[in-house]
Amino acid sequence: MRSSLHLVLGLAAVPALLSTACGPAPAPVTPPAPTAAPVAAPPAQVASTTYELTPVAEPIDVVGVARWRSPASTIAAIASCAGVPQGLVDEGAKTVVELALRDLLHGSVDPKALASLVAMDAPVDAVMTLDAGAKKPVMGAFSIGLTSLERAREAAETASGHPLTELSPGAWKIGSVKDLHCVIAASAGATPARLVCGGREKDLTTLAPYLTRTAPTQSVPGGDLHGELRFSPVEARYGNLLRQTLSQMPIVAQSELAIGDAQFDKAVLDAATGLEEEVVALTGDLDKIVLDFAAGSPTCLKSSTSLVLKGKKSWVAAGVAERLDLAGAPPAIFWRLPKDAETATYTRGADPARYQTMLRTARALLDGALAKKGLGSAADRKALVDLLSFPLKKYTAAVHAKGHSSDAATPAKGKPGAQGDLDALLGGSLGWMLYGFDEGSATIAKSIKDFVAVYNRAGFQTPLKKELKGDAKKYLPTIKTVAAPGKLGKDAIDVEIKIANVPAPDVKVSETAVTIATGKDKAKAAAPGKTVTVTAHLMLMSDGDTTWVAFGLDRDELVERLLGAKSGAAATTTLSTRSGLQDLKLGRTLSGGFLTVGYFTRAVTSGVSKYLSKAKGSDAEGQQLLAMLGTLPHKGETPILLTSTAVPEGAGTRGELTLAIPKDAVEDVSSLVMNVTRMAKAKKP
Repeated sequence: MRSSLHLVLGLAAVPALLSTACGPAPAPVTPPAPTAAPVAAPPAQVASTTYELTPVAEPIDVVGVARWRSPASTIAAIASCAGVPQGLVDEGAKTVVELALRDLLHGSVDPKALASLVAMDAPVDAVMTLDAGAKKPVMGAFSIGLTSLERAREAAETASGHPLTELSPGAWKIGSVKDLHCVIAASAGATPARLVCGGREKDLTTLAPYLTRTAPTQSVPGGDLHGELRFSPVEARYGNLLRQTLSQMPIVAQSELAIGDAQFDKAVLDAATGLEEEVVALTGDLDKIVLDFAAGSPTCLKSSTSLVLKGKKSWVAAGVAERLDLAGAPPAIFWRLPKDAETATYTRGADPARYQTMLRTARALLDGALAKKGLGSAADRKALVDLLSFPLKKYTAAVHAKGHSSDAATPAKGKPGAQGDLDALLGGSLGWMLYGFDEGSATIAKSIKDFVAVYNRAGFQTPLKKELKGDAKKYLPTIKTVAAPGKLGKDAIDVEIKIANVPAPDVKVSETAVTIATGKDKAKAAAPGKTVTVTAHLMLMSDGDTTWVAFGLDRDELVERLLGAKSGAAATTTLSTRSGLQDLKLGRTLSGGFLTVGYFTRAVTSGVSKYLSKAKGSDAEGQQLLAMLGTLPHKGETPILLTSTAVPEGAGTRGELTLAIPKDAVEDVSSLVMNVTRMAKAKKP
């Protein structure tokens, strides 16, 4: 039913298409609240003939339902957030609907005439059910409100040149294509008629009565868009077959994956058995997935995805249920992350006991595979598999932040030429990462040191170098601990990761792309014999009962980030003073955080712009693109909040993930889209 999605997707694309038609971006203003029906439509007309519109029961085995409450209101709210003029919204919506109908119905109707009858302020409904005994086990259909039954029939009869066939009382078939059948039907609710489309004629005869006589009169929970995927009918219909199929999984896995090592082969059987049991238990626990989307005040755009579980027998469901009491405000260490972070998150941790069986099986698989290949001694293998552990205590809060260096910090200090250029490019693109753990450093420090020691064991290095040939062998990283900066304290760790003797890259600019040619490309390579080194650092700093870990290419930058997060550091450089995070402070969540538009744009503008600014013959489009990325209305700094929580629901639980996008972030994205579109249109002949 790919075609059946075109109209709905077309409506959803209106704000983006409107952006392409705009002139210069308007100055940010506070728009009035969108009206309920901003797209004008002819007044609804009552059918001259009375049809049977008594509600019917919901179809059996419904596995999916969806409602778009009012396309007009949603589109107007999004356009208002993005600063698109209301008049342009109205015209753009009409154009998109007409184009979508032309593509959807392939000449079965006059698209312009039918588009003028689409009630943009009426709900769009969809339903999907199981179909017993059919080659296609699923039936589906959707419906769109029309303001006049007679005029809609006229639009179809004019295009076809003959009267429509009445498929059922009050429903007229308007032609079909390979994977789509549609009818114009009398309807209850806010509109006298509906366009109903489904994958087969059987889908229409089965589902159209519900979509025209019942769904339009029902109230639906949730936001502007609401959808549900229901698992109970699937489990009831196919559960026994699924269990029978899964019962063969351990046997099949062992026969296909066994290598002749007793430890490995037993671990394969254990893993397959555990996976089979979890899938069976989870199918019994699953109730539904609920999706909601809303546009308007107080948050410009907000979406939520909920996993509703009716039981607690599976590992997944038990894990959600056991965390219900952990919800609250973000942990204190979250507010000590850098204020200029482009993304930051926090979690409540987990119970290590829940992962021990999986870790034990993973260790057995790894040990058995290495033993079969003869890699490393028994002591080497034990050291390696011991790294597969859960080093944190129960429910240890953890935080993470990522960002890009300021222009002043990006260039490598004292390293001119190719080395400095490469450091600027990689440093600007990769940026820095900072992790915090609400736990002392002893266990985490041991894990880092153990990893470095295992990597450098001769039992692994020797066969690895033997296996790698040519450049791969030459570029094998060296990983070692070096003296940590004294500023970080006596327990600090500094792990240096270095790849030496890399042929110096030659940067070429083409359009808006920056490409790097390696020494293998003779036509583009830098001077023969000239090499550079890529160096990264992983640093740990102990901070009482807290541990901080940083990763990046600029050592001085990492030290600055670690010291800025340390207890007692100035609050002015931390998230505690950043605006836009009030909802996180007041909410009760299990995990959460934010990201920004700048998280995506600064990876391009930090470092790459230096090449464009000095590259010979760099094109104007590239300069224009980077200038535009760096001058968004709100500089890409507005936090887009992401949170998760869990609450009891009946005998089970509901886990919910929510994304909230404020107006300033929408305006930045709108500005980005409009400017890129203008550039593309200006470049066309």
